[in-house]
Amino acid sequence: YCIEYGLLSNNINNSNLLLNSFRNKSFYLDNNVIYRAIGINGEDRKNRTTTFLKKCKDSGQSFFVSKYTINEFKETIKHHVNLLQRVPFGKINPYLFRRYAVNPSIYEFYHLWRQNRATYSFDLFHAHILGLYKTFLAQFSVEEDYKIPFDEKDVNVISQIETYSQE
Repeated sequence: YCIEYGLLSNNINNSNLLLNSFRNKSFYLDNNVIYRAIGINGEDRKNRTTTFLKKCKDSGQSFFVSKYTINEFKETIKHHVNLLQRVPFGKINPYLFRRYAVNPSIYEFYHLWRQNRATYSFDLFHAHILGLYKTFLAQFSVEEDYKIPFDEKDVNVISQIETYSQE
């Protein structure tokens, strides 16, 4: 899919030219790709995302996640699990929840996970998601990159990052 997208969006008639430009490139994946690839946003999005990543990997791309993405992923999962704890899900039938849920989300993902379990807790669910993240890293040879190409404490860098974040 990434090759087809590149052909269409760049209006390139020669696919070999595009293939050569994509080979051996490195891509940094964002949080939304991870959410989709591990299934939090539904099975359909998971299948589309993993198919896309396989095609990219087969054409020679390598994948990374930055330390910022890693931190964002872990913090947002923690946040969502904390929100889940506030809702009285014990009385909700997981089958009915799935049937009437409008958009796949972490709530539906939780209900699917717990529906056939004798024991379930939010700690187990949190650990399950982190396990899926590790499996995702291994499956697509995604490297966690903790290197920073700039000085995080430099006032000018901080100002520039703040400017970009407001755009």
